[in-house]
Amino acid sequence: MKAILILSLLLSGSLSAQTVSLDNSFGTNGFTRVSNTFRIHKTLLTQDGKIVSIGYSQNPPTYIESAALTKHDLTGNLDLNFGINGVLQFQLNYSCQAFNGVLQEDGKIILIGTTYLNEEGYDMGDEHVFISRLKSNGELDSSFATNGSLISGNFDSFNTVFVNPDHSILISGNTYNAAMLYKLNEYGTPDNTFGTNGLIELIENGYNFNNSSAILLADGNILSVGSEGYTQISCQKLTLDGELITSFGQNGHLIYDINTGSPWESISQAIERADGKIALLGVSDDNFISLINPDGTIDSAFGTNGIVEFGYHFNHRCMLVQEDNKIIAGGSAVSGPNDLDIYFYRFTANGQLDPMFCSDGSCVLEITGYVDDMYSLEFLDPGHLLIAGTGWNTGYYVFLLASLDISQTLSAEELAAANFSIYPNPTENTLFIEGVSPQNVRILNSLGQLVAELPYDKESGVSLEKLSSGSYLVSFEDENGITGSEQFIKY
Repeated sequence: MKAILILSLLLSGSLSAQTVSLDNSFGTNGFTRVSNTFRIHKTLLTQDGKIVSIGYSQNPPTYIESAALTKHDLTGNLDLNFGINGVLQFQLNYSCQAFNGVLQEDGKIILIGTTYLNEEGYDMGDEHVFISRLKSNGELDSSFATNGSLISGNFDSFNTVFVNPDHSILISGNTYNAAMLYKLNEYGTPDNTFGTNGLIELIENGYNFNNSSAILLADGNILSVGSEGYTQISCQKLTLDGELITSFGQNGHLIYDINTGSPWESISQAIERADGKIALLGVSDDNFISLINPDGTIDSAFGTNGIVEFGYHFNHRCMLVQEDNKIIAGGSAVSGPNDLDIYFYRFTANGQLDPMFCSDGSCVLEITGYVDDMYSLEFLDPGHLLIAGTGWNTGYYVFLLASLDISQTLSAEELAAANFSIYPNPTENTLFIEGVSPQNVRILNSLGQLVAELPYDKESGVSLEKLSSGSYLVSFEDENGITGSEQFIKY
């Protein structure tokens, strides 16, 4: 049963369908499942146009957990050159789970997660964190740390990892005392020029900050988000050297109580919008989205006094921001006995439910017909979302990937941007854009970093001669204000 809301609105005197549906060109009927896996926590898009899924497996008969990765092409087919027939599993100590990761420019994969030393691994003393580096084919990179991995019992959690321009690695998370930043050199050993043995604990008197995630901002600094004492949302802005930027919020911090008396409030995700404002997703009495200004103040024009509360108590929640600053949020919630479905909401840039998305700004998606649990949400392109998590497969939970077509919910301007074409792709030296007329284009690498801003000419296209081989994103804005982006490969 497909509980997808397919509705329409009468807009500007004409009937305009606002459908949201699985993209049947992806996998089988819009989704794919992978045997001998369990749950995806994060997906990454590689420079050569592949999807890397990061998570863990629970294989019978022991159900001991192993870090697990898969690699698919953009149509949902496994890349048989990765791991064993597209699936990689590896073990550190007694068991391990991978939760997040990042791609290096050379295609290597850095993973962070948790490992347990023995069958009593849920005892605090036996739970360690790890960071590993894999080659693009899935082999552990022996040049990194010790045989490809660094394992430590000095931390409570690793949650986010970044690769800096100098190839050093920065990790955010928590020690058992405080939120922290941990820096390694490119070979996986602590950077002794950073803090104490590579560690900076974010400790201040009277400030009990717990970090759940972090992002790199366009200005080159870090926004660390989470909670203050678990009862108020909080975030802080830091330099790459771990110094508080005191012009942000109040002396570098934002602390805000969504609902007075709520026993638990925390931010789980942050995204910087194109206008420089930062969307925060989290949970209080309900799910919420808040919008803050670049200076760390609440944007009171967004939603109701800067806050939008919505939906169910999701098991897990995800957020994306479109190029027009609209916000898509979703998560998994109980829809029946032993059943989970995925719920989506889209909000306008000022925090109102968007009637262009389904009929009232929200819809429900059932993929496998039983349990669909979403842990990760990414854009495949402006008109398609990549859903990742866990799904039911004849008696077992397995990796679930699905593509959701939202193209019919876009405005005329957004559709124009989504429907432009680039050619040739792959290309050697020149790229042409059809359907729009930009004057300049921006070229970004797979990490979202700007590598070039180049003039565009309708007759001669844009020259890519100075780019090295790899996968890139071209983005633009034309004379009519239409924006768009598309991935391409240069060889």
